[in-house]
Amino acid sequence: MTTIDHHIQKVLQRVEGTPEERQELVEEMKDHLLSAKEEYIAQGLSDEEAERKAIADFGGDSEVGGELQESISPYRKDVLIGLGLASIIYAVSVFLHGVTQINEPHPIWLTILFSIGVFMTLSGFYPSIAAGRKLLMTVLLFFYFPLIFWGLLIIDTSDKWYKGPLEILAGILAVLVIISLFMTLVRSGKTAAMDKSTKKKRTFLHTVNILLGVVMVPYSFVFGMGALLFGGYTPMLLIPLGLILLWSLSYWAQMKFYQKRLSISIVFLSADFIAIFLIVLRYMT
Repeated sequence: MTTIDHHIQKVLQRVEGTPEERQELVEEMKDHLLSAKEEYIAQGLSDEEAERKAIADFGGDSEVGGELQESISPYRKDVLIGLGLASIIYAVSVFLHGVTQINEPHPIWLTILFSIGVFMTLSGFYPSIAAGRKLLMTVLLFFYFPLIFWGLLIIDTSDKWYKGPLEILAGILAVLVIISLFMTLVRSGKTAAMDKSTKKKRTFLHTVNILLGVVMVPYSFVFGMGALLFGGYTPMLLIPLGLILLWSLSYWAQMKFYQKRLSISIVFLSADFIAIFLIVLRYMT
């Protein structure tokens, strides 16, 4: 690997994007750096000196990578770092409450939320970690909601002064998760070639499905935990699992067909609302 290639890879460590976007950036940066190198060689510099000068003029990997990431997705770095650090603080604080106040440490919950928080923080500093892992990022973000809710159940046992601040922190976490979901799903991907109507359809479907997920994932978690605690391993557990599966498959189908057959996407979206209505009718009335 040449010095120029190495520098480009270091820049890409700070940039998130689809494989196509990243390859396009590689080609553009390499063309620019090689052109600058050839100019310096024409001025009499050696090959090695020309590369060093071209890279110095181009800028450091942190500076260039930060600027590119900001142009691709403004504020995403700040949101992910904030989400990650808030997750770690929330996880550790709730864990300490469980250990010191109710003698229930919940180590598995702590490990999961703490690990996701570290992943989000590192993804903010080094966007390449999450590059090409849109599905993983989406799953982790939606998984936040039952984790946040579980933490609220733990601190609900407290009447200490820190209960209010931790509840506020849980609310901030939920807001940051929703913002991250919109950045990951709505604003990601190459949409420059789409016409205005297609962009509107895409944004509408993503927005509705994200909001549905924000409701359905925590609800399914609560329903499933209730069914497990009071009824054990019964067929009732299939309801929350089926709800999540229906929503996931419906979301996938809507995004697959909306450009060619919008009517199919509408049918799948309607199925989500019908399922929610039937469950509410059966178990909430």
